[in-house]
Amino acid sequence: MPDDITQHYHSKNNRFSSHMQIIGMISPKSRILDIGCGRGIINRRLAETGCAVVGIDRELPDPSFTRSLEAYYRLDLEKPLAIDAGKGFDYIIAADVLEHIRNRDQLLNGVSVNLKPGGSLIASTGNIALFVYRLLLLLGRFDYRDRGILDRDHVHLFTISSFKSLLESAGFRIYRCHYTPIPFELVFSSRWGRGKFVEVLTYAYQLLVRIWPQLFAYQIIVEARSTPVSPRCDSATGNATIH
Repeated sequence: MPDDITQHYHSKNNRFSSHMQIIGMISPKSRILDIGCGRGIINRRLAETGCAVVGIDRELPDPSFTRSLEAYYRLDLEKPLAIDAGKGFDYIIAADVLEHIRNRDQLLNGVSVNLKPGGSLIASTGNIALFVYRLLLLLGRFDYRDRGILDRDHVHLFTISSFKSLLESAGFRIYRCHYTPIPFELVFSSRWGRGKFVEVLTYAYQLLVRIWPQLFAYQIIVEARSTPVSPRCDSATGNATIH
């Protein structure tokens, strides 16, 4: 990943955002590896729940970002994931990371090796099949930007289906899926972003996400385990079912 990648990312604090949903998926006092931890958007809050978090990124960290970490590794994620994990991790987080990596299979293999038995990978990415991008393609537009799903630093774009297929082909079993709305608090100005209007809009839009995530979800969040048998999520509802 480029050294300045995390400069493009902001904390998303609505309760349906990827950051808040990922935090809610993790049990307190767990041991966690946060791949692409950047400026500590997620790990600072996890530390408040008693979690021990190890961070990885390419940046030379600012001490204020790593104060809540048990350890920090400055690594190139295109190379093998070589860390001294000790007893392994209960969770490994790859939040908005895999779309930046060319050698995704190598990274996912490193994830599998560093998970405890029964441990979970929590990975998120943007949904390129979002209705907004379908409409832009219809109009002949596909413009890359400084952030978002069409971030210039992305080397791969995923649909919900292709992201799940990536993890399954790497030997993971999908345990559950969550979906996020468009982050309207970032789309609108700071004044509107904190207002009741955006809160109501986000809640109403999340109802559409639940009905048709392939068309309306901004991001998918997957919890996956490298075990032979586990539940899989229903693509329409996000509920887990046993197969």
